[in-house]
Amino acid sequence: MTRPPQLHRIATPEAMETWRASSLTMHERAVLRRGEDDWLSPADIVSVLVESGLQNPHVITEQAMDIFVRLVARGDVRAGRIDSTSFIPTDAEPATVIETCVAEWRALAPRLPGPGEITWLDLAQDQPRSKPAHGPYELGRKQPTTDCETLEV
Repeated sequence: MTRPPQLHRIATPEAMETWRASSLTMHERAVLRRGEDDWLSPADIVSVLVESGLQNPHVITEQAMDIFVRLVARGDVRAGRIDSTSFIPTDAEPATVIETCVAEWRALAPRLPGPGEITWLDLAQDQPRSKPAHGPYELGRKQPTTDCETLEV
């Protein structure tokens, strides 16, 4: 008997439901605060964890990916890409975003993602903003080397 291929290996329906039902952690709130006046990337999540005192790259990677999946699953942030002036959200479903971005993140190991790598993130429309978002070029950030929504998992 052949088992049908599983669409999502990480973002299963059960995992998505658990992540959607989760409450914001202290680190997740810190990430969202960073997104009030700028676009985010996985490197911002890593920075929050490093600033909290974590030093082990493996622990940082695992915790950062956990934060990423919860923020995306709950709809706190939207993944996408940026051009010289604006954020363009992906049309992909959150589970697909999680699958492709986590796969790319793991492929970087043991290196941690740098600014603008993997994907760009923007606060969801209902998240508070203190200022309008800035573009990446004013901040010296680079474009992601790949667009996670196009990766095959």
